[in-house]
Amino acid sequence: MYCDYLRPAGYDHEIMLCLPGGPGRTVRLMFFRGPGRDFTERDRALLALLRPHLQERRTRRRKRRRRIPALTASALGDPAPRR
Repeated sequence: MYCDYLRPAGYDHEIMLCLPGGPGRTVRLMFFRGPGRDFTERDRALLALLRPHLQERRTRRRKRRRRIPALTASALGDPAPRR
């Protein structure tokens, strides 16, 4: 994959952050750099610090997407909306 896609695009270095994605799944965030310096221990530490915050954000977003919309008055059995 590196030879076919990443090197021709100018990427020489990569780092990956894995988050749990559900039963038997993971979410992978990949960061790339071109020629020059590789990722440092400081970069790795920063990703380690960000991991729980990114996971929390992802969890909240997934819950918000799955939220069932509120029932309307007619769905609750009220024949006419109140004014």
